[in-house]
Amino acid sequence: MKYEKCEKCGAHLDHGERCDCEKEKELEALLVPAKGKIQRIRIKDSLAEWQKAVGGYIETVTMAEGVVLICNKEGKLLDLPVNEHLCQINGDFLLAGVRGDGFVSLTRKQMEQLERLFA
Repeated sequence: MKYEKCEKCGAHLDHGERCDCEKEKELEALLVPAKGKIQRIRIKDSLAEWQKAVGGYIETVTMAEGVVLICNKEGKLLDLPVNEHLCQINGDFLLAGVRGDGFVSLTRKQMEQLERLFA
């Protein structure tokens, strides 16, 4: 297996993986709109940015090991449109990586798998 080295802190990373030292800035995630095409986005790792992206208070749902869905906790109460990609969710949602108690960037492999799953 090939490893890369973080240019900022020197940590060893799997190919395509982003280092935790970059976590404070922006993360790579997927935005899954209620209607329309899934988009790769960069988002600041702050509660305000996560809430802005989903239009309100957030709720997280573990999708798979290392992947979390972030949606509007009150989506159904607010009568947001049913998401055409996942009908149990109302409104837009995000897919991000998770490690421990924090969000991290999705790896390229995770993005590709999730894009196929929710296409």
